[in-house]
Amino acid sequence: MSETLSKRIGSATIGLGLIGTFGNGFSLAAIATQLTANQGSFSSNFPDILLINLCLFDILYSSVILPIFASVFFHNSWPSSSSMCKLTGLGTRWVIYGERM
Repeated sequence: MSETLSKRIGSATIGLGLIGTFGNGFSLAAIATQLTANQGSFSSNFPDILLINLCLFDILYSSVILPIFASVFFHNSWPSSSSMCKLTGLGTRWVIYGERM
């Protein structure tokens, strides 16, 4: 992959991470506002609980995993140790599986 393409993909990854973090943060704030208006009755707001779960795991992915992937694009290879590579893979799978729960 050419260096300019790699840097563009890395920049786009950082942009998506920022948009994902702030967008899901705003979604969490909207859900929290709705729950406080309803006195926080979680039993009647089961879809809200699912949305909270999705937003939290999306924030984790956007703020932790995507910047690591962006560094891979900027360096054009894995910039860390092999144990960090394994931890990143574990974290990525954990976040993806957690979103589906």
